[in-house]
Formats: sequence, structure tokens, C-alpha cells
Amino acid sequence: MANGGIIGPNNPTTAPSTGNTTDQVTTFTSDGTFTPQTGQATVNALIIAGGGGGSNQGGGGAGGVRNISSIPVTAGVGISVTVGAGGAGINPAGSQGSTSTFASSTPYSATGGGRGGFQGLGGGSGGSGGGGDGSGSGGSGNGGSFSPSEGNNGGGGGIHPGARACGGGGGGINASGGGGSGGNAGGGGAGTNFNPSFPGVPNSGAYAGGGGGGAGGNPPTSTGSGGNPGGGGAGGKGGSTGTNGVANTGGGGGGSGGPGGPADPGDGGAGVVAIREPSQPFSIVGVASGVWSLEEQYEAVRNSAWPT
Repeated sequence: MANGGIIGPNNPTTAPSTGNTTDQVTTFTSDGTFTPQTGQATVNALIIAGGGGGSNQGGGGAGGVRNISSIPVTAGVGISVTVGAGGAGINPAGSQGSTSTFASSTPYSATGGGRGGFQGLGGGSGGSGGGGDGSGSGGSGNGGSFSPSEGNNGGGGGIHPGARACGGGGGGINASGGGGSGGNAGGGGAGTNFNPSFPGVPNSGAYAGGGGGGAGGNPPTSTGSGGNPGGGGAGGKGGSTGTNGVANTGGGGGGSGGPGGPADPGDGGAGVVAIREPSQPFSIVGVASGVWSLEEQYEAVRNSAWPT
């Protein structure tokens, strides 16, 4: 008998299922296909859409967030995953972020963040709403009308005496965007750290912060900070650019310092989709006899079957 060998069972052995011994997290930063492991019956999904682009003063809203547990899946059957792009930061008007989707038998999606407001118009609606410009209101969040809500409203803009306009911050998943007042732009709403529930995901799991508002006028005053945590971009001031939302966080882009300046607002950050497969006990189903080395035992567990 070889050293380290083991005599395999002569009768079939059965157990609840085959699968992974620890929770497995698969992260998508671009479109792809997710295939559940053998024995997996349900998964948890974190779906974050692209953040909204900043505009001339208004900060972009964060991408919508869906955190869904116990989604039924079929082991070995691929599921399409779409990761939403961030909205473009364009002067004067940015664009809304794009939707992210986990297309299981019941598709789940999150709505792209709203664009920032510009030229007296309010921020756009979306997963979280964009901030308004100097005289505009913030956009509405939870564009998909989900429960629980996928995001918050953007903050309204303001005009200080001396025509120093300031934009509102875009909303984040954890807070509404700040309103502009007294010549000071509003900050982006805070995001949330999802790392405890989805360990190992990019950016330490800090997602969906709103973009800060931009400040105009001469002299310019303070700009809005990006939503923190969550990757929101900061606003610019006095004709300076807004910063981009961090890639694959769904953070909103920062508004530029207007009005009428040449500076570009920040782009929204692209979204991200993370899938967590809960641990499953392993089993080996089959008939085995003879003597098996440790390597053969390992392969039997990995392949969920005794060699024939």
C-alpha cells in the first residue's frame, strides 16, 4: 500500500451539494458573463450604475445602488452582466450615467446618476439626482422607484449677492447633495463602504458618492467636495474644471466653475457589479474502491467525483 493512501468507499456517498468552502466574490468592471459554481442555488448581487456627468456648476449624481440577497440561479448557466458607463462631463450640460444590470431569470438593474444642472435648469433625475446650478433645484433620486431606495436627491444651487453663482452637489447613496449658498457650492452626497459585505472589491468597496458643485463669480468662493466615501469628483471654481468621479465607483462628476467659462466639468465614474456566492459544503457522489493517493483525493474533491 502506498504511503498516504486511503481506501475509497465501496458504496455510493451522497451529501447536500458540491460547491465552495468559503464565500466567493466575483467583480465586474466591464460587461461580461457570470457563471454560478457547481451546487450554487442563490447569490447576492451588488449592482452600481454609472455616475452622472457634471455640468457648468451642478455636480453629477451618483449611480443608483441595488444590494440584493438570495437571487435564484442555476449552477453552470451563464448570466449576462452589464456595467453602466459614467455620464460625460460637458460644458454647459453633462449627461446621465448608464444603467448596470444583472440579467438573472428576474433581471435586476440600477439607474444611472443624474447630470448636473446648468443655465438655470435643475439637476437631472437618476439613481441619485444631480445638483442644480446657481438658480436651479436638485434632481430627484431613486429614478427606478425601487424599495429600498437606490439613491438620494441632488442639492439646489444658489446665487450670492454680487452674482456669484454656485452649484449644488449631486446626491449619493448615503446622503442628499449639499445645497449651494452664500457663494459656496454644495458638496456631493456621501456614498457607502460595501467592503464588509463584498470583500476584496475595487476601491475598498467605497461607492456611489455624488459630485461636488462648481462655484463661479469673481472672486470665486469655495467649491463643493466630492461625496466621500464613494468616489465623487470635486467641483471647480472661477472657470476651472471639475474632477472626474473615480472609475468603477459610480461616483458623480464634479461641476465646473462657471458661468460661461471654457472649463469642462468632470465625467461620472463607471459603475461596478459584484456577485457573492455563499459557501456551500462539498460532497463526492460516486462509487470508489482501491487505494488513493492524497493528490487523487484532492482531485476527487475538486471534481466532485471519485475516479472510475
